[in-house]
Amino acid sequence: MNKRVVIVIGAGLTFGCTPKDTVLYNPGPPVEMMPEETPPPTNPPPALPTWDDVKSTHPEGATNPPHPILIVSPEGARCFKQYVGGMIQGPPDHVQACGADECGTEIQCPQPRAADLLAASKGDAPAPK
Repeated sequence: MNKRVVIVIGAGLTFGCTPKDTVLYNPGPPVEMMPEETPPPTNPPPALPTWDDVKSTHPEGATNPPHPILIVSPEGARCFKQYVGGMIQGPPDHVQACGADECGTEIQCPQPRAADLLAASKGDAPAPK
């Protein structure tokens, strides 16, 4: 009987005597392809409007238009523009804790106006005019 020795080098190493035309091959455990790790998409938060971007809903040219006031959160991180009635003397710019939709439209804090208002509310500076 004719035997030959076959050596196959691959993921594993096999030595042995095999019958003619038989090849032993041990590929080893299957290799799982890992998908490329991509970071989750990050959507930047939408930019808040500026003071000038927020317009009154009152028709232009109508009598007694409302006037805007600035409201700053107590920590100074959020600012709001709110329109108050034209016939009534509304409150001046002020610092107030606000919930959702209580203080008008959230805007980018206009500086230095918001900082001055916050400092005045803490007694660190005179109230802005």
